[in-house]
Amino acid sequence: MKKYMKRVHHSVCQNGGTMKLSDVERPGGMKGMTMKQIFEEHGKSYFTLQIIGEGDSSACFIHAKKDRSAFGKTFIVGEKTICYYVKEPSKLASALDRLFADIECVVSVDCEGVPESLELLQIATGSSVYIFDCHQIGAEQVCQGLKSLLENETPVKLIHDLRNDAIALEAFGGIKLSGALDTQLLAELFCGSPFEGFNAFLSRLDLPKHPSKDFVHGRMNSGINLWDKRPIAQTSLEYAAMDVAFLQNAAERIQEILAPNHLDKLIHASSIRAQNAIKNKGYRAICFDKENTFAIASTELMMATRPKDGFFGEKLKIESDVDEIFDVLPSVYNKIFVDSEKKNHSLLGIFTRSSPTSKRAKEDLIPIELLNDIVLDIGRRALCWIDGSRVHLCDDEDKVVTQGEIEEITARLGTFGSDNRAGLDVGITRKMGSLHRFSAMRDRDGQIIGMTIRIGRNVLGNAAMLMDVLNHTNMSVLILGEPGSGKTTIVREATRMLAQDKNVIVVDTSNEIAGDGKTPHRCIGLARRMMVPSLDKQSAVMIECVQNHTPHVMVIDEIGRPKEVQAASTVKQRGVRLIASAHGNLRGLLKNKDLNGLVGGQERITIGDEMAKEEAKRKKKLALDQGGNYRPVGISKTQTKRRSDPTFEIIVEVSRESRNEWRIVTNSAKAVDRILDGFQYQCQLRKRDPATGEMWMEFGHA
Repeated sequence: MKKYMKRVHHSVCQNGGTMKLSDVERPGGMKGMTMKQIFEEHGKSYFTLQIIGEGDSSACFIHAKKDRSAFGKTFIVGEKTICYYVKEPSKLASALDRLFADIECVVSVDCEGVPESLELLQIATGSSVYIFDCHQIGAEQVCQGLKSLLENETPVKLIHDLRNDAIALEAFGGIKLSGALDTQLLAELFCGSPFEGFNAFLSRLDLPKHPSKDFVHGRMNSGINLWDKRPIAQTSLEYAAMDVAFLQNAAERIQEILAPNHLDKLIHASSIRAQNAIKNKGYRAICFDKENTFAIASTELMMATRPKDGFFGEKLKIESDVDEIFDVLPSVYNKIFVDSEKKNHSLLGIFTRSSPTSKRAKEDLIPIELLNDIVLDIGRRALCWIDGSRVHLCDDEDKVVTQGEIEEITARLGTFGSDNRAGLDVGITRKMGSLHRFSAMRDRDGQIIGMTIRIGRNVLGNAAMLMDVLNHTNMSVLILGEPGSGKTTIVREATRMLAQDKNVIVVDTSNEIAGDGKTPHRCIGLARRMMVPSLDKQSAVMIECVQNHTPHVMVIDEIGRPKEVQAASTVKQRGVRLIASAHGNLRGLLKNKDLNGLVGGQERITIGDEMAKEEAKRKKKLALDQGGNYRPVGISKTQTKRRSDPTFEIIVEVSRESRNEWRIVTNSAKAVDRILDGFQYQCQLRKRDPATGEMWMEFGHA
């Protein structure tokens, strides 16, 4: 470890030559002086000086007024490291020669403009920083010259969060990165956080921070491209140089904390991370640490260091029990289902996707697990919806649903509740409660004239992406999405998982979570279920549940009325965790006067002049921190603020169009405050492969 982490003397280039700061004989006793002192006493004819930052984060730059290097512009980063900016193709070869002569056993690497492009490529050795302008020279040409360095196991290449760099190097330069050590994985190894930022990493090593890192990142996150314009700004060059210079400065500290047996594991994990980033388009592969209450972790590091302690997801197993519908539907409509089921039971049954004219296209076969709804309307052809396509249940175009058929189905179901919903009970299915839901449409006289049959499913593993949310915290979780987006399915699986070691009680308004019948469906595991007589009784049953049954967790399928919002708040105040669902998304929910109390609500307040000025300053700082251009809107004494603490601290947004991609807000109070201030809020974008259970995530804004 020591031999390749050894630091070399720093040098400064002057008149095209090299002088060691430690031993050069300088006029006026320059030996041992800092670069700032050298400038103040002897460098005025050659350099200009700029100080950036304050205190421990300060760094000084001494820029040559003329290009004194044989191959490009030079300037000094910090007090010791010289930077060469190479922008002309004719000078690339000589710059590469010098770079390779400088290299010992460790370098630091970073790229700018990634992953959409490759604008700059920076490399720091012990003595120098080299910035190659790929925009002007050509990314392919630069990468070809650096191929032997970047694709070899040695020297070790320090990179902080290499995902986007690996994507761009492969896409624009044909480089398959090798021998890299991702210092973000190193930070996770020692502190447990998989998302350690560059400055946080430097702080853990008791090293100076990159002074402009957060500001520039904010600008880039807001969509401002700093790297594709030429001539490139001097401040941008300084930022790029500091990225690798500060990382190279950490090499000695890394040597001190990193045990030799961890080195190979980290390099291997970094290599797999680079491959995963390319495959997953930059998303980070995630798993959950079973030894740390399922805290989120990096898949590559867990596999390399503690594979037995990781939960890496599981293949989704769908239990739909579609055959239960056959006992209720008239035989003319269920024949297509029966025939398919006989060929291959349950999930492997097949239907035909409808053509644009809604006729069955027999050449296009669709798995039965994509069946969503069956629709029966008097006087119209019976149909179902499969993965967004309309499919008729009978080939005979003249066959329409009759009043008698609707009455036949209704008789088999029994009565509909006040919400016009009914389920299948044990007497019909001869099993525990069925998950399927029958919803009625009525005419003005109250007679049923149409029916929608929602196919209920139990999807084992469906809540695996929420392992950390469910187990690593005790916060209440609200799942938001449009109808048919899978909210209830997620709630069911979350209920089963939590009930393994907690007293979980489901307040089941329409018996949709645990099914109809006195015995709950097996999908909720050890959880208990309280039925709700009618919609207007749901809030009362929620309070009764807390008073009589001492739950650790209460599960509510759908909160949709003000009384339920108030009841949820009361339950939360009594120390019970809540898992629930509601329609819409976070921004829409905040606009809903009846339901926005779930996330703290909003109110208009009037403040004094001084407070209004402070509020304007705060919003300006937020805008600048986010990197956007601040547009003054004046000082207003009327403000919109969050009314109270949210009942639900964590929000999960799901979508009908992308059932395996969820948006997770881990701090709903902060997100609501950002929305009310007029800004985007941060969220996690999580994805999975339903066939393997593999999971990925990235941070985003909404």
